[in-house]
Amino acid sequence: MHVTAVPLHQPSTSAREVPDGEALALLLDLMVDEPAAVPATPGTPGPRWAARVQEWSRRASAWGEGPQGAWRAW
Repeated sequence: MHVTAVPLHQPSTSAREVPDGEALALLLDLMVDEPAAVPATPGTPGPRWAARVQEWSRRASAWGEGPQGAWRAW
């Protein structure tokens, strides 16, 4: 132990005493599985979203194919 260290004989904060029966109830309350909130259902995507997905798919399939599809992997 360092020379300037001061041993603490009492905790810096005081905790309230909980009766045994109440302590068990508090512990069991901590272990209760609470249901999660149900997320809101999103609306159906519009035609604009479908067009973007088709464009992304087309660009992904054309990625790396080279001139006239010479490097196409499939």
